[in-house]
Amino acid sequence: MLAVLLSPLGAQQINYNALRSVVRLAPPESVSASRKQTVTVDVVASLKPGYHINSNVAPTYPMKVTLTDSAAAELQDVSYPAPKSHKLAGETLSVFDGEFRFKLTLKVPASAPVGRTMLMGKVSYQACDDRMCLRPDTMELKFPLDIRN
Repeated sequence: MLAVLLSPLGAQQINYNALRSVVRLAPPESVSASRKQTVTVDVVASLKPGYHINSNVAPTYPMKVTLTDSAAAELQDVSYPAPKSHKLAGETLSVFDGEFRFKLTLKVPASAPVGRTMLMGKVSYQACDDRMCLRPDTMELKFPLDIRN
């Protein structure tokens, strides 16, 4: 929901907290792996209709996924879908829109603790519609990893 308030001077102010719902992440409910195993994790991102985010190869504010260092797993790679071309004001932008998946490749080390560990990370992005861009934002990404021997 876009909440626009008029100030006494007539200038528009945007309630950015109301716009945080432009992007939603759906990580898996749980991931299982054994020590010394490489595992792929699918994360679904959904954007509010009419919005897009800069792709991972965009020159400004590209989408970026990071994981906090953990003894349970190391992020080896992030695979993004092929970006879409979006024409706006004479420019061609590299974007993601609608619903898309990105894949995290994790390596579980031999010394990983057995049991459940909550992996934490961040997804940085900039969301825009055809009129304006919101300020760059970062969302938390977290999901449990169950490690077996």
